[in-house]
Amino acid sequence: MADVDLDRASDFIWRNARLLDRLLFEHRLSGGSNEDVVHALRAYQNDDGGFGNALEPDLRGPISQPIHVEMAFRVLNEIGTAPPELVARACSYLVSVSGEEGGVPAILPNVARYPRAEHWQPHAWIADALNPTAMLAGLLHALHVGHSWLDRADAFCWRRLAETKPGSGPELAAVYCFLNNAPDRRRAVQVAEDVADAIPSAGFFALDPEDHTGEYALTPLHLAPTPDAMAAALFAPELLDAHLDHLVEQQQEDGGWPVTWDPPSDGALLEWRGRVTVDALVTLQNYRRI
Repeated sequence: MADVDLDRASDFIWRNARLLDRLLFEHRLSGGSNEDVVHALRAYQNDDGGFGNALEPDLRGPISQPIHVEMAFRVLNEIGTAPPELVARACSYLVSVSGEEGGVPAILPNVARYPRAEHWQPHAWIADALNPTAMLAGLLHALHVGHSWLDRADAFCWRRLAETKPGSGPELAAVYCFLNNAPDRRRAVQVAEDVADAIPSAGFFALDPEDHTGEYALTPLHLAPTPDAMAAALFAPELLDAHLDHLVEQQQEDGGWPVTWDPPSDGALLEWRGRVTVDALVTLQNYRRI
């Protein structure tokens, strides 16, 4: 079993990652301040309460987008902090961009005004979508936040999950984040069993680590980022161990982890590599591999 070279990973992050990701790394691996992480995150929040300014590095424009809000909530979840005013403003933004059914799209049509990765095309994303609505709702529940937007989002997610099953790895990750944190635990367990049937045939998902060969795909570790996550019970311990081994083996010579898609610029590529390197280290830390 290979070991992570934490010194090289640290060197890569300090050389290349954004301030936000450097501070998140320091918080998770060295006991750094969560207040410093929040302070850096505030720079990405706009006057409308949403987040923008390339917080999701594939979208280079300043305009708020729901997917940027998801990235912000992920950061808050990592540090276990939910500043009331910051989160309330973000939820108010989500209300303003919600569809008739209560869900939100990942991106809005105005994203087309600025450079972006090829996969972020407005026509490809529906107005009321499980991804990112389920992820946003799950993260808010994990942070023990209450808001009127969350009430509608919960209803949307339950209704949509009764009608359809997730069809892709990112959608599965969003759904299992929601089910892992939804207050109605009995209902969550029942739905989780039904959703599990969609895992073997999901697109952009590598169930076997040998199938994770450099193209973009999520893995069981994205559904179960911690060993106590609900989705962890869906996979054999040996399979999770194999994915953890594969994750360690993906560390590059420069100390960072690779990106398996095409960001819109060299700068965006470095920003993403900093982020996915921190994500890899956090996952390995959660599973006590470092």
